[in-house]
Parts: sequence; C-alpha cells; structure tokens
Amino acid sequence: MDGIQPTPDASELPVLDISTLSTFKFERVLSEMIWPATETLIKKYTAQERVMVRETEEAFKRIVVPYIESFDANKLDWLYAIIQGKKEVERVLYRDEDTNEGFLIVPDLKWDQTSMNALYLTVIVKTDTIRCLRDLTTAHLPMLRNVRAKVFETVQAKFGVAKNKLRLFVHYHPSYYHFHVHVVHIYHEALAGMMAGQAHLLDDLISLLELSPSPPEKSILARMTLTYALGVEHPLYACFLKAGEEFV
Repeated sequence: MDGIQPTPDASELPVLDISTLSTFKFERVLSEMIWPATETLIKKYTAQERVMVRETEEAFKRIVVPYIESFDANKLDWLYAIIQGKKEVERVLYRDEDTNEGFLIVPDLKWDQTSMNALYLTVIVKTDTIRCLRDLTTAHLPMLRNVRAKVFETVQAKFGVAKNKLRLFVHYHPSYYHFHVHVVHIYHEALAGMMAGQAHLLDDLISLLELSPSPPEKSILARMTLTYALGVEHPLYACFLKAGEEFV
C-alpha cells in the first residue's frame, strides 16, 4: 500500500505510561497502540464471548463492591497525577479547583484533535468518593449540571462545536472506578463503548437523580437493576460465576 510508512521498531518507541494511547496515522490507516500492555488490557481488547448480566442492587453489594474494593489504589496514580496538575497540564482544556465539585476536561488520547467529527473528551471529577454511577446521589446534581454546562461552553469556545452536536455519557462498568464522563461528537463513528447497557447518557442520569429522594434515602441509580453485556474474559465475570449468579 503506497504512502504507508514502516512501523517503527519497538525498541525505538518511548516507554509509555499504561494510561497512554499512541496513535499512528497513515495515509489510509489509523492504528492505535498501547504499550506496554498488561494482561488485563490484552483481555479487554481480545475478541471474546459475551453474556448479558442483570445486576440487581443486591448483586452490586455482594459481588461488585468487593470487586471494586480489590483494586490496588496505586494503579490510579497516573489519574491522580493529572487531577493534581502534576502531569499533562498543557492538555487540560478546563479546570475547576473546587475540592468536592471540581473537575477537569481533557482531550481523550483516542482523538487526534484535528477532525471535529471524531471529537472525544473526558471529564474527570476531583473527588474520589464517586466510584461509578451507582454512587451518584441528588447531592451531586449541581456538579453534574455544571459539568454539562462547562463542556458545552468549553467545546464551543475552543473547537466551535455546538452543544447539540455533543453526546455526553458515562460507562457502566467503567475502565477505572473514578467517576468520569465521556464527551463525543454525535457524528463520531460507533464505538463499542456507546452500546446500550454500557453507555448511560449524562442527561438521563441527571433526570433519574432529579426523580430520586435525597440522602440518606437511596437514589434510583443505587436501587435499580442494571443490564449490560460482559465479556467472559472480564475479571468481573469470574466474580459472578463464583457467586453462583445466573446470566440472562
């Protein structure tokens, strides 16, 4: 294929943080490389059988919470370095320094920052008290509304993309258990992470919280049954099997 440059030898590539995604753009091919790749990452990107899981509130407490708590907190050091302004400072598009409701907006490493139709940003909250969407309560509504407003404002100002061209969503289960929001252009090519069950629109989460009782009562998100596809190589799948859970 003419115009394609030879792939660089691995020995010539920089050692990347595990959170880093390198993109090599050729004339006709856009390839992505994560290096070094852990066993978890290899399993994540390996073609595998998937099953539908119906996760009740009880299953979340009994199976998922211990799974989340089993993670080594040090594995998120790369993330906290970004939050604390120790890394990737120049890439941050917006930063709110409030300890409890603050957040930052950064371009996702999957976006080359040239094609607006492929726009992909990530919003990372500063607080470490929200692991996933089930932890959200009515107390978080001001922060979530502010995230939505600042994303619209920042993207319009920096990239000229109107708010009605943006899709904001949250993954369940996420790649890492520190609350973050994905922002993509509505013309972005379909990604596996946008599938029903895994992607939950931020607007929908806000609406469900607006219908929820205030703490100490549990929110709808904490009480509802969540249904999603889970790969058989995903570590959580083994946890469900061990607990004797039946799949849909």
